Amino acid sequence: SLRNADILKHPPCDQRKPFDLVFLDPPYAYAPTRMLALLNAMAGAGSLLPGAFVCYEYARSADRAVQEAFEPLQWEPVSNKGYGDTSVRLFRLGNEMPA
Repeated sequence: SLRNADILKHPPCDQRKPFDLVFLDPPYAYAPTRMLALLNAMAGAGSLLPGAFVCYEYARSADRAVQEAFEPLQWEPVSNKGYGDTSVRLFRLGNEMPA
């Protein structure tokens, strides 16, 4: 299913079918820990399939903060690309769901 909404105001934790792909393009001022908390809430509610991919776009200046926020083992880095002042990282949710 496809959902176009402000997921920070309306988290998609009530889906009948869990997501296997999530695109995050929040305002660059949002802390990476906020995005991780959202994703962990979705995973904990069963709204993300094990192995789901997350594509996260953010300001390149936040590379270190994003890396530190997503270091927990359940989020495996897949790729990291830079485009000017922008970074795009692809993560994969491991088989162990976040607690």
